[in-house]
Amino acid sequence: MIVLASADSAGSASVGWVLVVAAVLVSGLLLAGPALRRRYPVAWWVCLGLPVM
Repeated sequence: MIVLASADSAGSASVGWVLVVAAVLVSGLLLAGPALRRRYPVAWWVCLGLPVM
């Protein structure tokens, strides 16, 4: 049996995608953080240091 998505489940699915995209961006910044800190310390501070503080 095929069940079509209702309006409620479609809204929660889009929230799920936003969380996945946010997690990917945060993990990318955390992985690139040390290189970013060495080469561009001001950019590192704006992207990672200041929000954490």
